[in-house]
Amino acid sequence: MYKKLTNNDLGIDLGTSSIKIAVGGKGVLIKESSCVVKDMNHKHIAYGNLAGQMCGKLPEELVFSTPIKSGVIFDYDNTVSLLKRILYRLYKSSTTGFRSVVSFHSHATNVEKRALEEAIRECGGKAVYITPSAEADAVGLGFNDDNYRIIVNLGGGCIEASLLRGNTLVKSNSLKYGVNVFDDAIIKYLKEKYGVLVGVQTARYIKEHLASAIPDMMATLQHVEPSLEISGCDPISGVPKYFKISHREVYASIESALTNIVVFLKGFLSSLRSDEVHQALNYPVYLTGGGSKIYFIKEFMESRLSIDFKVANKPIFLSSIGCLNTIGMPTKLKKISRHLDRWEYRG
Repeated sequence: MYKKLTNNDLGIDLGTSSIKIAVGGKGVLIKESSCVVKDMNHKHIAYGNLAGQMCGKLPEELVFSTPIKSGVIFDYDNTVSLLKRILYRLYKSSTTGFRSVVSFHSHATNVEKRALEEAIRECGGKAVYITPSAEADAVGLGFNDDNYRIIVNLGGGCIEASLLRGNTLVKSNSLKYGVNVFDDAIIKYLKEKYGVLVGVQTARYIKEHLASAIPDMMATLQHVEPSLEISGCDPISGVPKYFKISHREVYASIESALTNIVVFLKGFLSSLRSDEVHQALNYPVYLTGGGSKIYFIKEFMESRLSIDFKVANKPIFLSSIGCLNTIGMPTKLKKISRHLDRWEYRG
């Protein structure tokens, strides 16, 4: 049975690259970059998407900060400031008394989970529950039976593979880095081949428009250009330098990182019991997170692992949607304890 949700019910996913919030009642979805800009006196100049647009373009007197790293709060004060600003924009006033479920990754320590809960309370949360991100994903996908399934979250700051029974987490493992390593790989490739420096925002733009896990299949996408004209900076003269980069070059830069993800998933699958794997693979492995938007990532995984994969609907917002839906599920919500040592799944 589902309870009716209101706009005071929030599902929150604090990601390394972006904060996603699903709002009850009207089905509003919010996505803001997880970054802030401050001056030398620690005064905040910009938050969220505006701060993200300023990355790599700041004068020396301004500092760019990303307060969430590898899926956990790295800078508590800046995280709270960022969240308060996002919620103020949402409600057009100071926020108090909202209910929320917030997701966390499996490698988070009890101290990091506590920081997550306290940050939401400091932003005005009255009833705050925290849940493993894989369970939130499972709720978002509608899992409510007793069958085993596998979800792989390709997040910006964390890659996580999880085995679930219904929407309850059984076993999880993660890498403390995510598909943001593709940005670093692209930056390194451009510096070595073209002798230019580009910022994270440019690298992310290249990734979003040209990154493909199977470059030979890009020709089948009529709406995608095979190359982009990009501007960078000559590291010696400081003069802008223009060049073209193709999707095959992008693949060459991220190929190693893609292979590492496959190796990680093979290790996770081999760690499961045979009966769990047998039942779980009766269903596709679901891909969520921003990395699932890379062109042909599903086909790449299937070719390397010889099992079926499926990209979830709204993969970037899935965890926040699942958190929100959990609020409307009394039985599930009762299982989410506020005590941090409740999660005793196999790691």
